[in-house]
Amino acid sequence: MGINAKEAKKPAAKSARPPSDVKESPGSKNGSARGRLAEASGDELLLDNKELLRILTEVRNGNFNVRMPIDEVGVKGKICDTLNEIISLNEEMMREFTRAGNTIGKQGKLTQRIEVPNTKGSWGTGVESLNTLISDLVHPTIEIAHVISSVAKGNLSQEMPLEIGGHPLQGEFARIAREVNDMVKQLNLFSMEVTRVAR
Repeated sequence: MGINAKEAKKPAAKSARPPSDVKESPGSKNGSARGRLAEASGDELLLDNKELLRILTEVRNGNFNVRMPIDEVGVKGKICDTLNEIISLNEEMMREFTRAGNTIGKQGKLTQRIEVPNTKGSWGTGVESLNTLISDLVHPTIEIAHVISSVAKGNLSQEMPLEIGGHPLQGEFARIAREVNDMVKQLNLFSMEVTRVAR
């Protein structure tokens, strides 16, 4: 068949521009820039997981000499600083416990107590509980020493109280207190008998 004259005169369709020649609109450029900025910001927030795991493992194993990097900034820097403060607090508490054990238990300085400044919440509760424990152990010892000192000086009128700080002595403390008081009573009876015989 012959070609229609109108179809012959119809211009050929223009070919599509290659994708490489397509220009981005200003809006798409801004979107890409924002994406790159968000990706960079996300990278800045990421911690070194291997280093964090190493520090946490050391702390779990009782090594309080390790620290996270101190040159980090932003949220990552705050995380490092906070973890370092927790480690430092543990290190200070262990050092204070050791000092108290030496001064109270070995050197006999019974008025010494554990002191860890700036402890809050459960940290402070723990320190207070340990100091209460020390006091509960020390006070009966002081009372026993007081009674024995009085007996040594010839004063047989002293007895060990069965209640200290508003709390009755229990367990071994109560048993020791009763035995000390029985000893003083026996010495008192012996002294009175000697005096009667001498007359």
